[in-house]
Amino acid sequence: MPKKVESPLLTGDKDQERAILRILMIKNDTNPTEIAAELGISSQAVSNVIHRFNNSRRVLEYLERMPVQV
Repeated sequence: MPKKVESPLLTGDKDQERAILRILMIKNDTNPTEIAAELGISSQAVSNVIHRFNNSRRVLEYLERMPVQV
C-alpha cells in the first residue's frame, strides 16, 4: 500500500482542493504543461493531480513552493 501523501494544500474535500489548486495556478500564471515540463513528467499526470484524480508528492511539493499562495 502506498504511503499517504500529505500536504497543506489538501483539506480532505476534493471539490475545495480542486478550486484551491486552480486558483493557485491562476495566481502564479502557470498551467499543467509548464509544470510538467519543469518536473519532467506528462501534463496529463499534473492535470490528474490538479483535478484530484491522483496524488503525486512531486507535483504537490512543486505547487507548495510557488511564490504566490492562496
